[in-house]
Amino acid sequence: MNVWTLKKDYMDKMGEVYKAAAAKVADISDKMDKAKYDKAAVNDRLDLSMDGKNKEAERLNHEIFVMRQQIDDIRAEANKQARAIRADCEKAFYGWYNATPEGLDEKAVAFVNSGVATDAELMRMAEQKSTSRTMKRIIGAKLAQSKDEKTAFYGRMYQQTSRDPHLAAIDNMMGVGKLAMGGGLGGPAGARGFLDRWDYVTRPVYDDAPKVGYTITSAGEYRYYEGEQCPFTDD
Repeated sequence: MNVWTLKKDYMDKMGEVYKAAAAKVADISDKMDKAKYDKAAVNDRLDLSMDGKNKEAERLNHEIFVMRQQIDDIRAEANKQARAIRADCEKAFYGWYNATPEGLDEKAVAFVNSGVATDAELMRMAEQKSTSRTMKRIIGAKLAQSKDEKTAFYGRMYQQTSRDPHLAAIDNMMGVGKLAMGGGLGGPAGARGFLDRWDYVTRPVYDDAPKVGYTITSAGEYRYYEGEQCPFTDD
């Protein structure tokens, strides 16, 4: 049985894209730093005439320009690949965080709409149905009608669909990746240092990411779960 997880199949994959890009940026940045140093020292060179110094400075300026373009291209390609991974993740987990008919629990829906369920019972049910975004949103809609302000607030939270936990984790990884490519205050020159501390800077992103995954049945149905291990067996 094939099992796909948020961390292994999406976050790790995105991380590898950004690490590879950051390594390329770091290598080019080293060469660019040397070119800048050589340019700054051109006027002190005794082996060149004034015209020769001007031509050397112009050559080095062109080299620096080309390397900056190379860095921009590397960043653009990495971000393109990362966006594709994010889109794949969003598509794969569609049934987990969107309301779908397949996610309905008819008995639970009947209980929610029966008029006899208390706010406390509905809150407990929402937690029990945490793996079903469909049911959580249905319960949230009912809780949002509560006269208790705190309960109504939780109801509105349960109905939210934007920046769900797994997509938030993917977005956080994208943010770290962009910094690793020299998008921070250190610029391209900071890429190597960031890359050397990759495990350290990404640890909080992984720690905050939900433990979610899915498998696909022989009938093509996506089955989602939360936890360290997939609870399903081959169907």
